[in-house]
Amino acid sequence: MNLYSALHWMLLAAVAASTAYSIIALYGVIRFLALRRKTRAGAKQSYTPPISVLKPLHGLDRELKENIESFCLQDYPEYEILFSVREESDPAVAVVRELEKKHPKARLRLLVIGQPKYLNAKVHGLENMAEAAAHEILVINDSDVRVKPDYLRSVVGPLEDPRTGLVTCISRGVAGNSLWSALEALSMNLQFLPGVLAAWVLAGLKFSLGPTMVTRKAQVKEMGGFGKLGEYLADDFVLGEFIAQAGYRIVLSTYIPDHLVCNEEMECSLRHRLRWERSSRRSRPAGYFGQIFMHSLPLA
Repeated sequence: MNLYSALHWMLLAAVAASTAYSIIALYGVIRFLALRRKTRAGAKQSYTPPISVLKPLHGLDRELKENIESFCLQDYPEYEILFSVREESDPAVAVVRELEKKHPKARLRLLVIGQPKYLNAKVHGLENMAEAAAHEILVINDSDVRVKPDYLRSVVGPLEDPRTGLVTCISRGVAGNSLWSALEALSMNLQFLPGVLAAWVLAGLKFSLGPTMVTRKAQVKEMGGFGKLGEYLADDFVLGEFIAQAGYRIVLSTYIPDHLVCNEEMECSLRHRLRWERSSRRSRPAGYFGQIFMHSLPLA
């Protein structure tokens, strides 16, 4: 066999593998949408224990006020929202103070925690907020996430089963005004999300996703506390991994929050994509190299 023939058969095999991946991902989408329709057709979620929402802040993300305000308007009987910032001068502080005045009935608590003691600064905030949280169930999400009033009811419900240790969500990438923001949102929606659903189909979820992580203090304590995540870049992924290793189920909620893309400039967007790829390579090496099969057209 000459070099041309070898290359021909190698690429044909890659196209076949890519086609197989596309079929699995498509099946994942169909299965997820069917589950979502079934969930929405059911009765209103009645499991509504008191919860603490943990939201680390650092600077002004895109439309931060509107994002946070969506959590102040939840159709949920009892919950609090805790925020963490490194210092009082953080511009996010003014946004929280404004919303405290606008929504006096919402229980908002802001913690100034000082400089991070871990390589992953977010973990320092989670650790402090979890210690201050009044309730057992913790709902963790990023500041660039926006939700509708039924969000908390939807994502907390699966924890009624004691075998469930964590609930997570896929999210919809929402672009800003720039081309780079649009490209990043397309990447989230058309590459990242099908990959998550393909993993869900093949092996079930053994990890979690940053836009939503719902768990109990008991599970966090059992895995060694949030501080155990401090040396990891992908703290969200590893949190789910540790809880799954402890023998609990990771449930993919059918709720889809909005994830606002904050990177409008080329440099910021590429830096963010590089961080994602490094995180993927360290977290799931096989999946990282398998990303080649997500690109059927150039292979073909």
